[in-house]
Amino acid sequence: MQVCKHFLEAVEMNQHGWFWVCPNGGKICHYRHALPIGYILKSQMKALLEEEVEKISEDIENQHAKVITSTPMTPELFLEWKKMEARDAAEMAERAIMIV
Repeated sequence: MQVCKHFLEAVEMNQHGWFWVCPNGGKICHYRHALPIGYILKSQMKALLEEEVEKISEDIENQHAKVITSTPMTPELFLEWKKMEARDAAEMAERAIMIV
């Protein structure tokens, strides 16, 4: 049986209680007036997502702090790297053509 959308809205807005009446017919509403197992309110979901983003940001900062670079990146080194990348991509394309 499906959960009543009016019930879910009332729970989300903290309006559900003993005297709440479903606008879909009160006691004769054909839908269920109970939260499904494991249901997470939108407000709780927002808090969980914010915690997760904060945790991921910390992990990224920690990993970034562990990286040790001995060669500074200069525009010349970057261009050389891009050329090597393009050459490798061309070689892989040639190999793929040979295989087919």
